[in-house]
Amino acid sequence: MTEQETTMADITYDWPPHVGQYDAKIFGFALMEAIAAVMAFLVIMATTGSIILGVIVGVLALLFVRKIERLGGVSVPVYIYHRLHAAYSKEMMELPLITTHSHDGVVEIEDWEGGTVAVIE
Repeated sequence: MTEQETTMADITYDWPPHVGQYDAKIFGFALMEAIAAVMAFLVIMATTGSIILGVIVGVLALLFVRKIERLGGVSVPVYIYHRLHAAYSKEMMELPLITTHSHDGVVEIEDWEGGTVAVIE
């Protein structure tokens, strides 16, 4: 093979990891988040003529769209809904029963499949 011949293996490269999760950033915001906030601002400002109301609605639109890592990777309204639902729902929670098999004071904590998770003496 001469220097000028190129095979398909020479021009084939692996994709970078998580290539589908890359997002363009504008002032630290993802492109879609910035577009949502700016569009909400522009629509309200064009219809009402109020800059302050436009800024408030733009910030609210950003809160609806932006996912915050400290809130579990969800937006603020979704987080508030989950907190209110958890506070006012009366759902029962099943916990594993922790008992001792003998009277020597050793407690084994097992998972649902019967494997030992921890031993407390």
